[in-house]
Amino acid sequence: MFDWPQFLTQHNIPYITTGKVGRNDIGTQCPFCGQADTGNNMSISLVNRGWYCWRQSDGHRGLTPHRLIQALIGCSYLDAEAIVKNGTSFIPNDGDFIDQLKGLFDDSPKLSPAPLQPLLIPREFHPITDFGRGRMFVSYLEKRGFDYDDITNLVIKYDLRCCVSDTFMYGAYHNRLIFLITIDNKLVSWTGRHIGSSKLRYNSLSTEGKLPASMSLKNTILWYDILRQINAETLVVCEGPFDALKVNYLGNQRGIYATCVYGSTISDCQLDLLCSLTQYKVKYLVLDAEVMLSYGNNIDNSKIGPLEAAGFKTVILPKSIKDPGEFTKSSFSNVFGC
Repeated sequence: MFDWPQFLTQHNIPYITTGKVGRNDIGTQCPFCGQADTGNNMSISLVNRGWYCWRQSDGHRGLTPHRLIQALIGCSYLDAEAIVKNGTSFIPNDGDFIDQLKGLFDDSPKLSPAPLQPLLIPREFHPITDFGRGRMFVSYLEKRGFDYDDITNLVIKYDLRCCVSDTFMYGAYHNRLIFLITIDNKLVSWTGRHIGSSKLRYNSLSTEGKLPASMSLKNTILWYDILRQINAETLVVCEGPFDALKVNYLGNQRGIYATCVYGSTISDCQLDLLCSLTQYKVKYLVLDAEVMLSYGNNIDNSKIGPLEAAGFKTVILPKSIKDPGEFTKSSFSNVFGC
């Protein structure tokens, strides 16, 4: 668990341990409310239950420390991730709470957390173009329902890449459509969708190995930097990158933007990132048909249930479509009423 008392002390941020806060909570001024909060309304759990503001619940709450750290000290998401990654645990017990904090007020030097190192785009990841080896990726997109005349603009907007090297990282991304994953406009990971018949449809960079990802895939959402800059009405959450790409292709001109969580479950970090996108007033969750079938009537109890609690409406796909990547213009319009 993240050591909130130590963090607040190190950054000279006042906090309270008694009064309106609960037994395993501390309170401080809500950085999102700013001067409007005169009563330490930001309640922070010390037992890994997240944080929330008593004054304003919409957007002023979260399950992971990242966004609150950003707001409190004005750092980037990558810096917040480094602080969380290098932080220490804090577990309160039944003793005197003040006694538990004595160890925090010493003069011993504190080491700054090592910053996360963003990646460089490998030279083997080429922008998709309609010549040479790039042609087969254009053909693949055409076969998957993308109009030829729109592909160039889509490639530029979402910085789509391709890899045809069978030697880079032992061929792990050979013949794959590459989706670059950025946070704070810095590359932190990537995932590749095979355009052939590989049993492994997606292959993603790991946080371990000779070339590690800066962040775990499940600590990110795809195109987060784009989503937070867009003033649009509707946000759609899908399972996979290609699903999100098809929704963006069909929906962007209608004010519909999509992302994905790389699977049918959602992490606390991903939920916080999605909830931070408060400009989207209409929010949908579109899972693959077989996943919805497996959940049946128990979706509220599943691992994606928190999205519904956060205001996302679950969309049931037509029987003729197994995932959002198969949307046609007409079926997309029928589902989203546009």
